[in-house]
Amino acid sequence: RVLPKSTYIIQGGQYEADVIVAAYDSKSELTGEVRGQNLVGDSGMLKLKFGANTLGEQKYKGTVYVKKETGSVPYEFEGEYFVAAPSATVSPTNLQLFYIGIDNPISVSVPGASLKDITVTVSGAGASLNKVEDGKYTVKPTKQGEACIINVKAKISGKEMDMGSMRFRTKPI
Repeated sequence: RVLPKSTYIIQGGQYEADVIVAAYDSKSELTGEVRGQNLVGDSGMLKLKFGANTLGEQKYKGTVYVKKETGSVPYEFEGEYFVAAPSATVSPTNLQLFYIGIDNPISVSVPGASLKDITVTVSGAGASLNKVEDGKYTVKPTKQGEACIINVKAKISGKEMDMGSMRFRTKPI
């Protein structure tokens, strides 16, 4: 049986899964092969780790071997996961642009990431950013004629990744 940590992986991250055999005992040796890699089991399971660089659905097949006194018994397994491009959603809560001199509310989210693992920064238009709560912020630009850029990063599988940015026009009230 294949037990993945997640089947939705952000590009540049890593797919991880455990392969377990129900008929395993501590006296049996466990080995396996998948995608040309030879693996050695630990505590009755194989640990799979694949880089997630190619977008879209990814499938794999492998074999786990349980070594017994009579020889090795093969068990085939397969799995799949989906690799998505890094993306962020920045939505102005009430407006389609930012007005100068006032707090403009925005919501920020990243598919596959907890709101607590998102880092948001602002650049341009002399703007400041204030976090109201996880996923909710206010942006206050001070300069006219400059764009205000919201930059988003997220911690995915313990690694901080750039998820993109969004540009907003600024306008006086």
